[in-house]
Amino acid sequence: MRIACVQMEAPELADFEKTFSRIQRLLDEALRPGVDLVVFPECSWPAYFIDPAEKQSLKEALSLNERLIDHISRKASEHASYVAFGLVEEKDGKLGNNAILVDPSGEIVLRVSKMNLWHFDRDLYEPGRSFDVVDSPFGRIGLLICADARLPEIARVLSVMGADLIIDPANLTGYAASPRGLTNPQLDFMLPARAFENGAWWILSNKCGIESAAVPYVGGSRVISPEGACIASASPDREEILFADIDLPGKRLGPRPERAPAMYGVLAEPTESLPVTGITSQPAVPSCNSFFLGAVQFGAGDAEEYILKAGKHLAALGRLHASVAALPPAAFLPAPDVLRLAEAIRERHGSAIGGMVVALAHGGGDGGPLGVLFDAGKILASSRGLPPLSGSDVIGTPHGNFAFVHGEGIVLPEYARILTLLGADLLFSLTDTLTGPSLEIARTRAYENKVFLVRAASPGEGKRSFICDPYGRVLSSAFIGVEQVFGCQAELLSARCKEVVPGTDVIRGRRPSDYRSLCR
Repeated sequence: MRIACVQMEAPELADFEKTFSRIQRLLDEALRPGVDLVVFPECSWPAYFIDPAEKQSLKEALSLNERLIDHISRKASEHASYVAFGLVEEKDGKLGNNAILVDPSGEIVLRVSKMNLWHFDRDLYEPGRSFDVVDSPFGRIGLLICADARLPEIARVLSVMGADLIIDPANLTGYAASPRGLTNPQLDFMLPARAFENGAWWILSNKCGIESAAVPYVGGSRVISPEGACIASASPDREEILFADIDLPGKRLGPRPERAPAMYGVLAEPTESLPVTGITSQPAVPSCNSFFLGAVQFGAGDAEEYILKAGKHLAALGRLHASVAALPPAAFLPAPDVLRLAEAIRERHGSAIGGMVVALAHGGGDGGPLGVLFDAGKILASSRGLPPLSGSDVIGTPHGNFAFVHGEGIVLPEYARILTLLGADLLFSLTDTLTGPSLEIARTRAYENKVFLVRAASPGEGKRSFICDPYGRVLSSAFIGVEQVFGCQAELLSARCKEVVPGTDVIRGRRPSDYRSLCR
């Protein structure tokens, strides 16, 4: 299948007549022989950042919608190609930030409205509610728009509906000293994670340039494989058409964690009824919610070696004034012995532990996963962390609410999401057994839920240990392949504020009633 991503320079509403002609020209350039799918960005027509004072220009532009869609349909039919196009449409006096998919016969086979409205979107557009996919000779196609990809549930519903390819018309923005420095979390790590976790091709078409001297677009239109690899990418600052060939369907091979939809009921429960709502509504004092968060990267062949190394490294973290410490997985032990290992570390190295809360886990295998929190005085709690997850899997501490995501469970967006809804501020991912773009997946889990995430592993090729903040930024990391401690200051309040920009909240912006298909 041959793809053409049209990366447009951002249009201005006042120039809608020129934009109309430019879209026609770009469509002609994209429809080369052999092209099967052309994708335009979000709000390619007539503009995105619309000033309400420009009502007359908007009215005149929208009066051309039917003519523009007819042109797109005719061209799609002439070239036997699919065309995805983002545009503003009006229905019953309300504006929609919409996208359509026209098939090779010229028929509109998908029409969606952006569901996860971003920032100022809410001042202009009505949110969408529909999920749909369509069969094609190349596989099943799903369609979403830009910030819809930030909520894991939206792409997941399309995946559950069988999408082999997800089309993403977008307006990804960013700020920098020059266009070459522009970046965006969706480009950097979220979209590779989305493609991998859903086993689908991801086709992103974005804009470049600056709209209304206020909204800079980061470009970077790209095609991402089901393995989470970018196989083709456009520039950050030029209007261009990106061509790429893909093998569709191209579901990734190899092991993949099994979903357990019957255990995901929390996803469809009203948000206001869940612990996260009460926890994030509590008043807090910033100076009382900051602590040093540490972790250790080391390997051990048996319990005795593990206990010795844990004591040494916990002592080092103590000298760094760490309040919380994460140890690497004790994968050499069956799960029941992890509790005994924690007791042994506590008894032999209590003075090194001091006032720290320590996390230890066994990643799976015999007896299943088990996570343990302990301090110098006692075992504080343990969690098997297996679906169905419940409030008991979220462990309250003086430094916030902690939970374990075991093994490859981090690849499943439902796992971390449910723990967040149950009140977790920080997730421990203590494992050596990960495949795919594991760093990108971890950063995505942190950002999509606005939680801290700690990965502690043993040294080795392809293994990483790091700490992500609630914006998906890597705050601290161990050197690859080196035995060491590392850490950073953690501000709990950043995990309690779930708003990412004004009006867009990763928890309160969800619509649980739309996600019931994830629980069946």
